[in-house]
Amino acid sequence: MGRRLRWTVWLCAALLTADAAFAETTLAEGLTTVTLEGSAPGSGGAARMAAIDNAREQAVLEVLEEAVSTADLSAVYPIIEHAFHYVHAFRILDHRQEGGVTWVEVEMDVYQDAIHRDAALLALPHLAEPPKVLLVIVARAESGEGLEEHALLVEALLAEALENQGMEWMGAAELTAYHGADELRAYVADGAPALGRLARIHQADAVVYGEAVCESGEGRGNVRPRKARINAQVLRGSDGLPMKSFSASATVHSTAAALGFRQALEDATHKLWEWVFVGAVLAVVGAESPDSVMITIENVPNQAILDEILVVLESDLGIAGAETLYMSRREARVRIPYSRSLAPLSDAIAARNFQGYRVAPVRVVSREMVLAVESD
Repeated sequence: MGRRLRWTVWLCAALLTADAAFAETTLAEGLTTVTLEGSAPGSGGAARMAAIDNAREQAVLEVLEEAVSTADLSAVYPIIEHAFHYVHAFRILDHRQEGGVTWVEVEMDVYQDAIHRDAALLALPHLAEPPKVLLVIVARAESGEGLEEHALLVEALLAEALENQGMEWMGAAELTAYHGADELRAYVADGAPALGRLARIHQADAVVYGEAVCESGEGRGNVRPRKARINAQVLRGSDGLPMKSFSASATVHSTAAALGFRQALEDATHKLWEWVFVGAVLAVVGAESPDSVMITIENVPNQAILDEILVVLESDLGIAGAETLYMSRREARVRIPYSRSLAPLSDAIAARNFQGYRVAPVRVVSREMVLAVESD
């Protein structure tokens, strides 16, 4: 990796508008509710529990896929294997038996943030290189005026944390020198998509955009509460998509405003670090290379059918080096090195019969193709 860059700057907070609703939470509190169906062969209590287990795995997989997009799931597969630990509670809405199969409709409360955190920890060692992060931090005080030292402090603390994880970071000072102040203000004022473009110009994987707000509360005598709150987003560099939105606050009682604000900002920034780390890593694993195609095949009954499909791709189209990323009773996922039109891929597969099954296209979006196995 190239030389490490250490750049800092302060940007006027008036240039920025926060598009996200920020909520101060911890990773343990980040629950999301997923409603879906699970199934298992047979009948009775054992089949019902197996169907619930199936629904639990699907719920965790659904949350995981939202985080890692079409990226390789093999590195984070332990999360699916231990799905039980990521579900807080579930409620059975309906259950039935059809053709020797037990079905349950279940509402699952899933620890979304814990899944995202563990996905980032598992994925980081498998990245070709650590993420490169663009830091854009602004600050304002109770008077509404920006305070350069506050923004510089938050940026420096985040930069130190990123460096400790072996990540590169870029601050706005060098960006100002590169683009000029007016052009940079335009990028910032235009929000997430523009910041995503800025990241791509400088080959950054993620953008951390944060606003630090400091204010003093009412106190007794000379001691007053010095409050600091940081609202932040991690944006994916490839498209400006928000990966994480979060907030942290801290209060320090002090006689000196400058010292109190500094300590409160340090405390608030330390609370943010885990979120910044998670968002930066997910920004990388969620971005798909345009030189590859992700193929998801639904309802795959066995590994042999998947193997036959890969043989057809190699014999008909000369596509070698396919990588099987994920295989379960529900679906298979394969990444293939391929940069041309997807139509020949779909046609080659649809024209063949695989063990009495046909594989039909369901949808094609960008560099992702979804197919489904159907009885011929």
